[in-house]
Amino acid sequence: MTVAEANTIMQPATAATTIRVDTGSRGGSCNYEYSAFHAIVSVLFRLYVAGVSLDAIATQALAQAQQNGATITKTTVTGIGDQALYITASYTVASTNVYAYYLDTTVGSLYVSCWNTFLGAPPATSQQPALTPVCTQVLSRL
Repeated sequence: MTVAEANTIMQPATAATTIRVDTGSRGGSCNYEYSAFHAIVSVLFRLYVAGVSLDAIATQALAQAQQNGATITKTTVTGIGDQALYITASYTVASTNVYAYYLDTTVGSLYVSCWNTFLGAPPATSQQPALTPVCTQVLSRL
């Protein structure tokens, strides 16, 4: 997905100007940024064991986050990849409220997470309508 496509889909207050790519031994990410480490949307790629329940993995991971004080919701999404979840999370770090939104999906042996975060206050609208076409666009180019 290009920077222009990310800006068109996300409609950010400040447009992204670059893609910062991170890679590691377990996967990588593309971060569409307007300044260093300030992304309008990020896309994470990791290997995934095909056939494993994304919902079961998320439920276990989210239970631990909730024990640490996060407020989390999880909703099953259809029509994207083999399986998909929309997850919202809010928590506090160093007296700053953090609001994170994820659209996680799997395709065969690939896990793709499209996400964004907001500091201080949540966005005025749900992020699912923006994250859905981001994930759809990325998956269409695999």
